[in-house]
Amino acid sequence: MKPLLYVLLAIVLLLALAFLLGARERVRTAIGFRPADLGADPAAALAASEARFRDIRAGQAREIVWRDPAAPARTEWAVVYVHGFSASKAEIRPVPDRIAAALGANLFYTRLAGHGRTGAAMAEAEAGDWLDDVAEALEVGRRIGEKVIVIATSTGATAVTHHAVTGDHMAGVRALIFVSPNFGVRSKAAAALTLPWARRLLPLAFGRERDTGAENDEVERHWQTRYPTVALLPMAALVKHVAAEDHGRAGTPLLVFHSPDDKVVDPAATRRVFDRWGGPKRWIDVPGAAGPSHHVIAGDIMSPATTEEVVDAALDWLDATAGAR
Repeated sequence: MKPLLYVLLAIVLLLALAFLLGARERVRTAIGFRPADLGADPAAALAASEARFRDIRAGQAREIVWRDPAAPARTEWAVVYVHGFSASKAEIRPVPDRIAAALGANLFYTRLAGHGRTGAAMAEAEAGDWLDDVAEALEVGRRIGEKVIVIATSTGATAVTHHAVTGDHMAGVRALIFVSPNFGVRSKAAAALTLPWARRLLPLAFGRERDTGAENDEVERHWQTRYPTVALLPMAALVKHVAAEDHGRAGTPLLVFHSPDDKVVDPAATRRVFDRWGGPKRWIDVPGAAGPSHHVIAGDIMSPATTEEVVDAALDWLDATAGAR
């Protein structure tokens, strides 16, 4: 019997080893974007880049919102907005618009790779693509303003955090405002997203497509509510990677808006990153946020009642921290 037991044990160990050595999602941190890619006219370069895609939804392309559209010019301040996973630039609007207007600033809305298109397109993106997109957004911010403020929601904040930690592409960035940043997914199944072989096993365990449902027509219009389940893998890989970085190296002033009732991200993970942040920081709870998930805690679509609160608090903080008013 003993030889048979040894054989069975060896088989189990080999299978376990094969599983542990299986393919995992990678996070490419070597940035492919180069400032020269924007040329002399960022607006024209962005339009040409977006024109490569025939399936971008109406109103969801990358966009520069000039303070004076009749005479586009660089302003003292520029605001850059980075949306979250499966969302679009409408996510918390008009929060970025109102902050930009109060500062007399130009505003740039990016579009993360795979987003604002079809559900199938969501599965085309890799985590490194989103890091590239943020690098581009930061460069656009510098082109349209002398000093840059970055507002980012959920996984958009995750990607921005990587750049804040490395310091790359952060020249001219004076402040970061994170809304419900994602440093850990609040789900019992979240750990499965970063397991070996997840790209093969996830569709078998949870189905090939994820349908989050839409609370209303505006959510259906501005969020991708149906997409391949494997589209979650780059998001989870990026979150795991960034959550493990040395946040003490991030020196840019940070303001975090968070709901204690958030059902999408892990509040303990958010607090860990916040506590380790190396620069000046402030945490503001937004307990009155609407919506079933309490995750998108401002903006006309999800939580209009808290928009003014978030805008006013952000402007007061920007004034005190960066002298923005």
